Amino acid sequence: MNLPLHIAWRYFYSKKSINAINWISRISQAGITIGTMALIIVLSVFNGFEQVILSLYNSFDPDFKIVPLSGKYFQLDNDDIIKIRQMEGIVSLSQVIEENALIKYQDNQTIATLKGMSEDFLMATGLDSMIVAGDPFLEDNDNYYAVIGAGVASKLGMNTFSQSSYLQIFFPNRKQPSVFSTTPGSLFKQLNIVPSGIFQVQQDFDEKYLIVPLAFIRELVRQPEKYTSIELIVSQNTDKKAVEKQLDELLTGKAVVQNRMEQHKWLYNIMRSEKFVVYLILSFILIIAGFNLIGSLIMLSIEKKKDMMILNSMGLDKKSIYRVFFYEGMFLSLFSAVAGLLLGTLVCLIQMKFGIIKLAQGTTFVIDAYPVALKWMDFLWVFITVVFLGFLSSYFPAKVALKNLSLEDLNQ
Repeated sequence: MNLPLHIAWRYFYSKKSINAINWISRISQAGITIGTMALIIVLSVFNGFEQVILSLYNSFDPDFKIVPLSGKYFQLDNDDIIKIRQMEGIVSLSQVIEENALIKYQDNQTIATLKGMSEDFLMATGLDSMIVAGDPFLEDNDNYYAVIGAGVASKLGMNTFSQSSYLQIFFPNRKQPSVFSTTPGSLFKQLNIVPSGIFQVQQDFDEKYLIVPLAFIRELVRQPEKYTSIELIVSQNTDKKAVEKQLDELLTGKAVVQNRMEQHKWLYNIMRSEKFVVYLILSFILIIAGFNLIGSLIMLSIEKKKDMMILNSMGLDKKSIYRVFFYEGMFLSLFSAVAGLLLGTLVCLIQMKFGIIKLAQGTTFVIDAYPVALKWMDFLWVFITVVFLGFLSSYFPAKVALKNLSLEDLNQ
């Protein structure tokens, strides 16, 4: 039997004779419990927002994007494109051209990014489910149509959506105009296109993009063969890492393959940095609670000083006495950590089920309540953090308790 562990367990459950010690012990436990619970809740809310934001980006972004090694335009061999199409799990492939252009609608104009793609690829991305007005089609009876971001439509004053009006698209003429020419026609290539629908995904996309047929933008920019990227959609059950490995092997030295994380690497880095900063800030709450634990253990060691001297005189070595108070501190930390994790999980599950805590009124976000997502890695890191702080908070008071032992105190 581990005697120090047994004594520490008895101290953990027994009532302290001095009321102040009892209250300080309860406060330290409550502080660690609340701090642990707060860490789990806040990190889970960050996970929820991360999932929501990434789902919005993923509804617009492809699973993989192939871009040139250098420059803006490139062209792969037909054999490579055929091999990509034949890869297991590839659902859709589209050549894509992105260019900035001046968009004019009636008396309003703005700069937007034209994104030319095939209509079947538009459907494969799931963007058709984000249409808030009109219909998601790009071609009909040899006519070209555009699907416009809600932010672009707002800038153009398209308050009432209508397919009877058309958009004027102006793009710089790639053919070098005469230095003596002053006519707009020699400086810009102009094409008209009819809007078919308005999509609303995420503010960054809504205020930037205008989706058009690939053939339309090829005519506009006078680029009949090359493209700025190739975008791929894979099936949900496909091993994306395996597909990425095949693409890398096929296109090494020819192009760069980007997965969804690499397409918005800055976004992932920002979200991870914010989450880490919040983790550090809330960890300071646990550190403060740890000082209460230190005070509680020191006062307990003072109260039980004579008991320890008696046990020492009966043969209990000082190392075992040190372990008694160390184990006591670890019991307090572990109990508080488990309680905090359970309470945090309960709060998160209630929020996930009922959405009790709502977002501020008047917001136009896609959800109305704070999102929550539980991740086991968060639980692991929070538990390790609490145990580590509990270790530090138990180590020093146990050393103090051992140092204060003296036979003179026993004789008194």
